Amino acid sequence: PKNVLLAVCWMQGEFDMSAATHAQQPALFTAMLTQFRADLSVFNAQCHGGSAADVPWICGDTTYYWKNTYGTQYNTIYGAYKNRESEGVYFVPFMTDGNGVNTATNAPAEDPDIPASGYYGAASRTNGNQVSSNRPT
Repeated sequence: PKNVLLAVCWMQGEFDMSAATHAQQPALFTAMLTQFRADLSVFNAQCHGGSAADVPWICGDTTYYWKNTYGTQYNTIYGAYKNRESEGVYFVPFMTDGNGVNTATNAPAEDPDIPASGYYGAASRTNGNQVSSNRPT
């Protein structure tokens, strides 16, 4: 088949940290992952490695705002994404520079527009079109 599912990029968990039920999120994530792979098994021929169970699940880190505001909850939720490579789940943390200093995320000054390539980053955002009020302009 021409279309092949190579990986799933999972960028979720922020608002789970602010919920009283945040401790339930790791088990819910595992159940969702299991069900997702089971549901896709009818499309094994179109999955990386020939099996939905082998499609890598890449879990991206959250912004520093969430990590710093909800440290304990962050460790519960995002900690559950870590060390699961044997299950095909890979955690991608935010980068730090050579001195261990956090690198830029998506503050407007850190995420400029590149009109020539059709990319419009956080520099084009206003308080009216941010995805969250926790990402000020």
